[in-house]
Amino acid sequence: MTAHSTRCTVGADFESNHLSGTAIALHPRAYPLAGSEGLWPHHEQIVRDILGDCEGTVVWGGDLTPVKRSHFHVAARPGDKVLARVAARLDTSRHTPSRAQTAGTVADPAAPARRVKARRLQRATTG
Repeated sequence: MTAHSTRCTVGADFESNHLSGTAIALHPRAYPLAGSEGLWPHHEQIVRDILGDCEGTVVWGGDLTPVKRSHFHVAARPGDKVLARVAARLDTSRHTPSRAQTAGTVADPAAPARRVKARRLQRATTG
């Protein structure tokens, strides 16, 4: 995993988010910039499910040009109300048994309602 970086050389504009600490790259050597290796379909389904729970506040490099499937960055501006709401909902330190399941904890990311939500977000981010 790569997160904050002081390396000023970037291969794509979105990689500059690492300089501000608002981006991470998971398995960057396996999924490099403009790499042809894709995720397994069930892994992409899980990524899209998580992005759905993030309500557009996080962008995945699999939807960017050039593609970098290991890349994720915060797309919301500081003080964004949606970002604050999403962060509060996903805050595991405040977890209570009555809270609805969210990405990473949901039993089935293939549930119809979650798939609809993920597809809607994918269409919005890829145009």
